Formats: sequence, C-alpha cells, structure tokens
Amino acid sequence: MKNSASTISIEENSQVTLHFKLQLEAGNIVDQTDPEQPVTLNIGDGTLKTCFEETLIGLTIGDKQQVTIDPRMSFGFRDETLIQAVEPSLFKDLPNAGDILPFNQDGEEILGTIIEIKDGAIIIDFNHPLAGHTITFSAEIIHVNQPNLH
Repeated sequence: MKNSASTISIEENSQVTLHFKLQLEAGNIVDQTDPEQPVTLNIGDGTLKTCFEETLIGLTIGDKQQVTIDPRMSFGFRDETLIQAVEPSLFKDLPNAGDILPFNQDGEEILGTIIEIKDGAIIIDFNHPLAGHTITFSAEIIHVNQPNLH
C-alpha cells in the first residue's frame, strides 16, 4: 500500500519545508520565516539546532506545533566568565556598544557582543545572545519528503 503525501512523517534526514518562529519569554520574536517564504531544510543538517529539530520528528504536512524549550536544552545558561575585556588596539576600527563581531578562537569563528568601551578597554560578551532564555518554538509543516534510502 502506498502512503499518501499527507501521511509522510518527519524523520531524521527528511527534507522539510516549514514556517517557524522563535520567541523569548516576553513574546519578543527573535527569528522567523517570511510569511511568503517558508524555509526548506534537511533534518540533521544543522540549519536548526537539534533541540528544535527533535520537536519536528513525527509531524506531517499541515501539522502545527508550539513548544517551550528550556535554556539547558537550547542555548544554555549565561556564563559570566565569557564576558571579557580586551585592548582597543586589537581592533582596526573602534567598534560601538551593541556591535556583534566575529572573533577567531582556536581556528573557530565565534561571535561577541560589544557591551561597552570604558577605561581603555572594550568589554565583550561571548555568550550566545539567546543564552539564559526559555525559547518558544512554533512550526507549521508545509511539505515533507522522505529521506532517500539507498
């Protein structure tokens, strides 16, 4: 018996077209798809964090869901040791408070948010901007393709 398209459920490596939204506790939207442009991704390809992908497993075309994800499962908790002061001379152009800049750490690019410039130092927060927040993840499944099993 052949499955109809509407009964294909999402599994690891499925190609999924969906609309999604990420919101903070206060309702601030931090990321979402354009209402006219859903995103297509493969489950497991890293486009979405694993904690969000896992909530999609088993859903089918037309399904809508909203889940709340604790910081320990999403972007972790804030770590005050990741706030560091650096010398302004390390910058070609002096940044401004609020700038988010890439930095190289052991060959890996990480982002840091400039908190302030004071007393001859630039204070940078290397925590993920969503660290410490409970995230509400909403999704609407538009299309699902089963993974190719060869």
